[in-house]
Amino acid sequence: RAALLRALAELPGAVEAGEDDGETVLNLTRPGNAMHRGWDNTTMAVFRLGAAELVVETNSEKRADAARAALGPLLDHLRFVERDARPVDELPQPDPSGSGLPEGVDREEVAAILREMKERHYADWCSQPLPALDGKTPLEAVQGKRTRQRVQALLADMERHESGAPPDERFDVGRLRRELGLESTRG
Repeated sequence: RAALLRALAELPGAVEAGEDDGETVLNLTRPGNAMHRGWDNTTMAVFRLGAAELVVETNSEKRADAARAALGPLLDHLRFVERDARPVDELPQPDPSGSGLPEGVDREEVAAILREMKERHYADWCSQPLPALDGKTPLEAVQGKRTRQRVQALLADMERHESGAPPDERFDVGRLRRELGLESTRG
């Protein structure tokens, strides 16, 4: 196990994420993020190394193939058991009664990190072309009546989503409304 952990940690882009239920978790990353330009990297795969097994998790079959290729020579020492590809909505969901955080993780620290991620994500949102707006930026889209309504619908959806988050994790969508000149209009 120790030798395999060392080999995994030496993979390009491997970042140790800590322990979870007795498993050592490593993220396989690559620099940059096409979807979220403010993010430093993209997680391509998550490796969970337990006492007797290595589980590789990805969000696409293409990334699963890439992760398997990255394991390269390590595969000589591993036995492939199964490949399980399921839609996200069929995956096990966290227990809503608990915090969902591993023991010892500071919830306030997690909330601060989430707020910071949202701040970075939305920092230039108004000037980013969006597929939902046919490639227009929200700043461009508010100029037309129909596309303004679509921007308002996006903002309303974001507000609904944020209202479901704990108060200390919420992003103030009103900031985007103000930046777009929509603070006095809703819906």
